[in-house]
Amino acid sequence: MKTIFTIVSSWCPPEQSEPDKRKYIPGMCTPLNEDGGIENTLRSLRQLPARDLEVIIIAVASDPGIEEAVVKKLAGVIKSARLKCTVRVITNRILNRLKSRLEEVGFGRYRRFLNTSSLPRQRNLALLLGYLYEADATVILEEGCLIAERTFLKRIGESIQLSTPCQPLGAIGIYGMQPDGGRLFHESVGWRDTGWPKDKLINQTLHKIGKADRVTATPFIFGSKMVIMRSLAKDVCFDPFIKYGTDLDFLLDARLRGHHFTLDRLLTVKAPAPPPRQRWRRYRQDIYRFIHMRYKLTHQGQLRSNGQKLTLQDFGPYPAAFMRFSFCTRAALVNACCFLVNLLHFRSKTLHYLVNACWIPLHARWSQKIRFKRYLAMLEDWHSFIKVIKEDRKVLRDIIMNSEL
Repeated sequence: MKTIFTIVSSWCPPEQSEPDKRKYIPGMCTPLNEDGGIENTLRSLRQLPARDLEVIIIAVASDPGIEEAVVKKLAGVIKSARLKCTVRVITNRILNRLKSRLEEVGFGRYRRFLNTSSLPRQRNLALLLGYLYEADATVILEEGCLIAERTFLKRIGESIQLSTPCQPLGAIGIYGMQPDGGRLFHESVGWRDTGWPKDKLINQTLHKIGKADRVTATPFIFGSKMVIMRSLAKDVCFDPFIKYGTDLDFLLDARLRGHHFTLDRLLTVKAPAPPPRQRWRRYRQDIYRFIHMRYKLTHQGQLRSNGQKLTLQDFGPYPAAFMRFSFCTRAALVNACCFLVNLLHFRSKTLHYLVNACWIPLHARWSQKIRFKRYLAMLEDWHSFIKVIKEDRKVLRDIIMNSEL
């Protein structure tokens, strides 16, 4: 079985190393004057058999002016990792050549799929690369993830065999171990987490999964840690209208399209600590994505192909608890409490919580229908683009293979 590992590596200028000065870049952004987690990830891949294995790094620069420096940095990292398998780096220069090829053959409208400006677009690019290289499975990892088991590829094969044959297997979730080696999330004990108990609900879901078989259907996925089969890559793409938590939404889309999504408790990686994010921004992103996911579930007839009808019970305890009609009330109350606390302390982020409590839930409800229609249109374009890739696969692959760092 041919397996391709795809890793996104994001970099920013050295002067943006301070969190308050760093430009926003999806995922983890490493200043050029520091060592990122990509080198440790590549070194952990050395223990895997090189046969039928290829690694593709998607290079992302927060500033166009540092693209050459990023390429040089990654070239040194790859050299020091001393991998026996082939390692390729997808740069903006390669993406521009691929876009030019699409315009030559009259398919320039698909240029948007060759983009790394957001997390969902990076994930879609990873799916395209796996399909372009005719991989049976595309492993998506975050930089900084460490593979500790030599039998990682063998366990992928075992997971495929153990999956329920009644539905086509779409993807296998990889169990993300905490940095301290634990299997559960650390639950916060603040008063705000009483009304927003995400970590607690995730742990309840993991306890439920732990009582089942080694490979079982899952309502939860550990971020961007999954093995995606070719059949799913052809049929479903990541929703670009969800900037954060797009992987959980991808699980929902895959199941609505009739693909089996499992989690293997023995297929593990050691995950890095998540990048720090401001609480008000996390609340805002959650409001948009959970309302959008709820709308997809209630209007699944327009999205579902040959899959069975799904309900909230199929996604419990998490994320079902945040997809109920009471979610807007929960979001408004939590943000209103945060607004009052920050107002008493004269903090600058007070206005953000007020907007979250009053405007964001209303705007998310008002715009959900528009975003859903746009995603349906994008899904149709994705199916058409896959056909274009299939017909022009050799030329597009040669563009990547003939490009040097």
